[in-house]
Amino acid sequence: MTETEDGAGFAGPGRPERAEVFEVWRQDDNGNRFLMSRHPDRASAEAAVAAMEAGVQHKQLYFVVERSAQPE
Repeated sequence: MTETEDGAGFAGPGRPERAEVFEVWRQDDNGNRFLMSRHPDRASAEAAVAAMEAGVQHKQLYFVVERSAQPE
């Protein structure tokens, strides 16, 4: 059995070697941070940030963090 076949997080047929997840975080005016949502691509994460910032203005900071997904 090779590393590709053993499920150790390596790419197989039609699977990327490393999947990325884009998280949307909120930081309040006291510096507390909260995970708001996770997205499969940066575009949808940025769209979520734009939607959150379009509402009533508060002292909130929204930002996107790119993370490696955990192997299944």
